Amino acid sequence: MAAGLRTWVSPGPVASAFYLSDSYINGIMGPVGSGKTSTCIMRALRVGIAQNPSPIDRVRRTRGLIIRDTYENAKRTVIPSWQTWFPPNLAGSQWIAGPPAKHILRFPHPSGDGTTVEIEVMFVGLGEHNVEDILRGFEPTWVWINEADLTPEAVLDHAILRVGRYPSMLHGGATWSGVWCDFNAFPLTSWCYRRFVAEPASNVRFFRQPGGLEPGAENLENLPSGYYEKIVAANENDPWYVDRMVHNLFAYPRDGKPVFLRVYNDTRHAVNYELRPVQGVKLALGYDAGRTPSCIIGQYLPDWRWITLDEIILDGAIAEDLAEAVLKVLTDRYPDWLADKRVMLEASGDPAASNPNDTSALTFHDTLRRATGIRWKPAPGNNVLDPRIAVIAQACALDRNGKPGFLVGSKTPVIREALNFGYRYAAIQRAGRLEYGEKPEKNSYSHPMDGLQYAMLGAGGYERMRLKKQAANDAQGHGGASAGRRGPRITYRIPG
Repeated sequence: MAAGLRTWVSPGPVASAFYLSDSYINGIMGPVGSGKTSTCIMRALRVGIAQNPSPIDRVRRTRGLIIRDTYENAKRTVIPSWQTWFPPNLAGSQWIAGPPAKHILRFPHPSGDGTTVEIEVMFVGLGEHNVEDILRGFEPTWVWINEADLTPEAVLDHAILRVGRYPSMLHGGATWSGVWCDFNAFPLTSWCYRRFVAEPASNVRFFRQPGGLEPGAENLENLPSGYYEKIVAANENDPWYVDRMVHNLFAYPRDGKPVFLRVYNDTRHAVNYELRPVQGVKLALGYDAGRTPSCIIGQYLPDWRWITLDEIILDGAIAEDLAEAVLKVLTDRYPDWLADKRVMLEASGDPAASNPNDTSALTFHDTLRRATGIRWKPAPGNNVLDPRIAVIAQACALDRNGKPGFLVGSKTPVIREALNFGYRYAAIQRAGRLEYGEKPEKNSYSHPMDGLQYAMLGAGGYERMRLKKQAANDAQGHGGASAGRRGPRITYRIPG
């Protein structure tokens, strides 16, 4: 191939941020066709160009390993993608067909400083091999795990052990070393979700591209017209597939559809640290008296953003047990609010728990009031489902200067799971078509979620929702959706 210049344009702002990240471990998740692969390829070029030259011969050396689940899949996918940008006959390069395939690129540094860039890349597939056996003795600068959700977690662990060993300290050592991964939307039960989203280490960064039909979708200019719409139409009987491959939503279990699908976004509405209460702001408590009595504690902040602070979930307990657990949490974690409970606690609960089955016995609600000394009240809305769902959806949709209107933290893991996949409409097969129930199914997640709804409704969410609905009706027909703005782009000239 004759020498020349080629230009790569980043697919969009999320891809650009991933491309530029210098974190030790980076992951990018996007819909099919979002430009993930080309962006990962360009990371290899960027790392090679940014490598400091050897003090001995002024060569900027890096070595990378690209891992796929099988070598056949590597030959079918990532190797052709690599060769699109760096053909085997590229001037100054050496292609070794393998297996495993290897490509060595050599070209003058773009700065014109007289140094040479040398990038050595090897392509391997796991197949039936043990990842430790594949990586043993290999000393790369970096590792790219292609479609990492299809590989075992051990691949990442062993890659971390190997990177940074090339070039040797004799040639100055690696300027940057690390691992990057790409994936389509992975299951919430996957190791990828745990390592990149729910419990990431401090040196891990995760990048989620917008869904293919979201405002700001990336790489659209390189896709055929109506690309995503056609995929949706062709898979209308498999919404689970569409949610993953088009909408870029974490894969939930196929036996139910999350109630807050496309409303709750785990990468926006969840944080991996403990949320702290804001002094001077009332605490909102909400209980449910189901088979797993639960109490959720949160706050509506002055700008009406909601933070979910604590969850108390018991199994097969009675009102007295829940009362004891609530008082312990309030005493240990919220003593200032408990000391002024008549003013600083807004406590609401299951309206059905106020109705006695036996007129001679105290209700669950009455028992809770007596045992805690807190003025619990039935949550507004007469237990109608629509307002209970809407109060959470409204908070998730709220944005205050870039801050989300709804947050869960590390002290509410069950609520987070419920929002992601546990609080769901049960799947129903009808005449070969997958449909879903009209009401959320009763399960271990539904009772804590009921408690969350009651807390939010009772703390002012119901009244605010009613007023917003009225305002929306008054302004109907006067609004419009924004198409959004694209972020900065990166243009890179590729020697070729």
